[in-house]
Amino acid sequence: MKKDDKYNPYKDESLHYTQPDQQQAPIDDRKGFNDVMQHFDSVNGHQLPKKIDHLPKSIRKITKWFITLGIGAYITFRIYQIFF
Repeated sequence: MKKDDKYNPYKDESLHYTQPDQQQAPIDDRKGFNDVMQHFDSVNGHQLPKKIDHLPKSIRKITKWFITLGIGAYITFRIYQIFF
C-alpha cells in the first residue's frame, strides 16, 4: 500500500485471515412451525428439539434406530392386517 493511498479495509489482507470454525445456527431454527408448537414451547419455558440435528450426537444414532424399528413394525403390522 502506498502512503498517499487512503486506507481501504477491504483490501487489507491482514483483516481477513480468521474465519469462524463453526457456523452458528439461527435462533429461529428451533422455532415451532405452527401456533400449537410455539405455545407448547412457551408453556415449557424452552424450545424442544424439532430436528434430529438438535439432539446430542450420542443420542442421534439410538433415535435413528428407534425410528427405523418403529416404522418397520408399523409396516409389518399393516401387511399382517391386510393378509390375515
